[in-house]
Amino acid sequence: MEKPRTIKLSFLRQDGRRDGTELEHCTLSEARVLVCRALRNADGAYTEADICIASAYTETIPLAAAELELASA
Repeated sequence: MEKPRTIKLSFLRQDGRRDGTELEHCTLSEARVLVCRALRNADGAYTEADICIASAYTETIPLAAAELELASA
């Protein structure tokens, strides 16, 4: 089971700017679900999101992958 940690999310807008937030007491799998929902519900405002944790692990989730992930759930 994954330990809770601070996870940083960075969303890339259509115009190239980034919006960010931090999640505390959240697992990596929970963060993935949140990112997929946020990308899908943003009505195309964001093209992708990065999930970063303190150990320098970064995962990029593109909008297309988020739509597929939620459709299969």
